[in-house]
Amino acid sequence: MILGTKPHTTIVTTKPITYSLTVKDLTGLALSVSGSIRVPNLTTTALSIKISGSGMITANGTANDQYLEISGSGRYLTDGLTSETMKARICGSGTASVAAMDVLDARSDSRRSAAGWVPRPDAAEALERDLGDIPRTGDRASPGR
Repeated sequence: MILGTKPHTTIVTTKPITYSLTVKDLTGLALSVSGSIRVPNLTTTALSIKISGSGMITANGTANDQYLEISGSGRYLTDGLTSETMKARICGSGTASVAAMDVLDARSDSRRSAAGWVPRPDAAEALERDLGDIPRTGDRASPGR
């Protein structure tokens, strides 16, 4: 399902346009250019997310596996969406804040893009080896970052 306007259409509004949907099985989200998507109370086995541009997606609930791609300055804020496995690829100045219980595979072309939370000590140590000094949720940025 694609929500938006027809190509080459201009709409001038005084208030934001809001779509409210109920779906049986949500397995993917895509957001391009700008805008926002809010997903409360999600329960799914796998979720694929693509953000291009400056859009923002927020979500809460559970998704066994997540795959995230951000290109541009998009934001993915899902501390309240727990997953067993989270794979994230960020190109540009985008940011992600996620909760992964077992595996967090985060790759970024920018030192400031990856943020994550991993509760298991062994997973946190592996994350530190993979991401180096990229600031993660809860880290305090040091001067010069």
